[in-house]
Amino acid sequence: MVDDWVCKIATPHGKMIFVSSGFFSWHQAAGDPVPVQSFSNVDEIYPAYETAARLYPSNRLLGAAMEWGKLASSHAESLRLSHPEEIARDLQKEKGTLTRALFGGLADDGSLQLRMAVIEPQSATDPRVGFTTSEAGCIKNYCAIGETDITQEFTTLASERARKEAKEWRPPDGSKPADYDILRTMRLVELTIKYHLSDAGGSDVGGPIDAVEMDKNGSVRWFAAKKNCRQD
Repeated sequence: MVDDWVCKIATPHGKMIFVSSGFFSWHQAAGDPVPVQSFSNVDEIYPAYETAARLYPSNRLLGAAMEWGKLASSHAESLRLSHPEEIARDLQKEKGTLTRALFGGLADDGSLQLRMAVIEPQSATDPRVGFTTSEAGCIKNYCAIGETDITQEFTTLASERARKEAKEWRPPDGSKPADYDILRTMRLVELTIKYHLSDAGGSDVGGPIDAVEMDKNGSVRWFAAKKNCRQD
């Protein structure tokens, strides 16, 4: 279930940045006759990172993506078997994909690396939930997941309102020049909240914006966070 008021970013041990979109969590309802373990995408990145540190010492970022994919897809498959209507609803909402997650951090050579994991059915004929990992694709240096249409529009200047935004937007008064990139990224989220329309009409994107950045040396800085964000 998507909850705009939960933290959707994690930075386990300050060594990487994790964020996901789409199907986010499941919480067992009181009186549910079919027990399914409660879980959330953010909670699962912590054990995934710990396992990756042991099993993938030379590539923890890839390992974290792999181990998180195993955990998240296992939870989703358990839910599909017990509550298929929940998975069917989210597959329809997310256009055939349950969850996309990004993992950012330092590669073995010291460069910044970004990977993606996707949770989805095995195939059109096999409904069992699985996962894949790959390098993340980006649009004009913005690697968006979830509802990406507005980000694409405003980063490629594909409309008059996007071109007007590019000419007129400025960082808030008093902000530091070093914060330009993160403020611009947050602005793209604000535009998505403002302009995105769901298939049912209206926007299904919202909530306060969490923001965190990692510098070229791998140091993590939280810039904006809801109270329940675990900043470690």
